[in-house]
Amino acid sequence: MKETPTHYYCNLVGGIQTKNKLQEQFSCFLRGMEGELYQAKELDKIKEYIIEKAKELNEEYPRCKPLSVTFTQYSDNNRHHLCGFEFDNFILMPAYLIKL
Repeated sequence: MKETPTHYYCNLVGGIQTKNKLQEQFSCFLRGMEGELYQAKELDKIKEYIIEKAKELNEEYPRCKPLSVTFTQYSDNNRHHLCGFEFDNFILMPAYLIKL
């Protein structure tokens, strides 16, 4: 296996019924990113983009319990899990560009 990923793949797994408009809109946003591929050097920008979207939606829906999302890397497998949003399992998966 390669040591350093060249890209990150947006993987959205499962998902349960959301409880309010805020959660619904954020879940829709994450579904829109499903399957997208980003260069590994842009990883911090991708994470910040997702966190900023949660903040933006918090302001748009002030009557809902605000989202507090972060990313966590649980092990050395380079996977970055979105935490603080239990309705979808969103993971930035490492991907490798292989030239034949």
